[in-house]
Amino acid sequence: MSRTKRIFISDIHMGTEDSVKKKYGWFWKEKGVLLGGFLTQLASDDTVAELVIVGDLFDEWVVPYGISPVATGSNQFDVIASAPQNQPVIQGLKQLIATSGVTVSYVPGNHDMLIQSGQLTKILPGIKPIIDPNVTGKGVYKSGVVYAEHGSYYDLFNAPDTYDTLQGATHHLPVGFFVARSQAEGVINGHPLSQSSVFKEIKVLWNNWNKKDPLVTNIYDAIASLSQTNDQNIVMNGLDGIDQNVENTNDVTDSYGNVYDEWDQHMPDSVNATIAVVGATGMLRPAAILKYYSFSSSNIAIFGHTHKAEIKSVWLSETDESKEILKAARDKTDPNQESALENLLNLPKTDESGASGFIYVNTGTWITGDSGKPDINQRANYAVIEQKGSSTYATLYNYNGVLYAPSSEMGSTYHVNN
Repeated sequence: MSRTKRIFISDIHMGTEDSVKKKYGWFWKEKGVLLGGFLTQLASDDTVAELVIVGDLFDEWVVPYGISPVATGSNQFDVIASAPQNQPVIQGLKQLIATSGVTVSYVPGNHDMLIQSGQLTKILPGIKPIIDPNVTGKGVYKSGVVYAEHGSYYDLFNAPDTYDTLQGATHHLPVGFFVARSQAEGVINGHPLSQSSVFKEIKVLWNNWNKKDPLVTNIYDAIASLSQTNDQNIVMNGLDGIDQNVENTNDVTDSYGNVYDEWDQHMPDSVNATIAVVGATGMLRPAAILKYYSFSSSNIAIFGHTHKAEIKSVWLSETDESKEILKAARDKTDPNQESALENLLNLPKTDESGASGFIYVNTGTWITGDSGKPDINQRANYAVIEQKGSSTYATLYNYNGVLYAPSSEMGSTYHVNN
């Protein structure tokens, strides 16, 4: 049988053994068993050509303030890979990598942005790292009309930051790293704060921003207050070259307070700062459209990062009006930017033949939960991209123990003509 399917997953967030014992981590034993079973099934499916992990397989961010995010005497990613709850996943990936005719590819996320290709292949020999050697935490998978990346590069809080300094030194970790530390600290001190609550808080403060105060400072202070983690020392232990403890909240806000104002200057190959704030609220579809929509090619863009699985189809005919909408959406100084963004999110799904001009897929997550207790939705999402004749089809599922079960489909199946 022909291998025609490419499978995409993201946001597993494997942590250390301690992260499960103390329940501040996002990936527990039960999900390890479930994902391990999924990978084993993929290895037995002779229609699968490739598995692409779209970032955040590992998590070195979700760590309480007083616990070192760096393992003493060993690599943190090695420690995570050896944790008991993660063994079904590691063994399942090794089995899939060893399967003849199957490729396993890896694109970095933000919670594992510091991983290097050599570290990854040491843990998983034979995996194909897609890691930009010039930009920490970035990588883009491309095959035909399909593009896949984690998506955090278009998020004001979570894109790699090399233009601010912390304790007088340059680094790569963005302010989102400290938000994740705050969330973990909130769990162990009895004030948990979920990722959806963080997105909501960012959206509220963005909508009410008076343009005078530093946006990121306001948001970070509010999140630290909600998790009651203000004014505490954050152990770094040399992570990303930061040797000294970081004082929360002063050090963080002093370092990252001007991220919004500096974004367009330092991130020219990302989206503009306004779209990056939209990304920080958990909405990455505008960024995906602006980066990958093309009138000359019908593309599929696959992101992770938001933990919200979704599949959306877009059709935008090549007219002067359409070009003006895209131009206005890309320019934060354009007075019509807000209405242009609204138009992008409400475009027709397909043309008259039923074909899409563009498909956006978000691969959701496999986390157990992000606030110290299991998530009631039991998210275990995966996308399937399949070539059929001259068309490429995209379908999104929530794994229920059976591959490609119709009852587990999330939304419609869309296709683009190649």
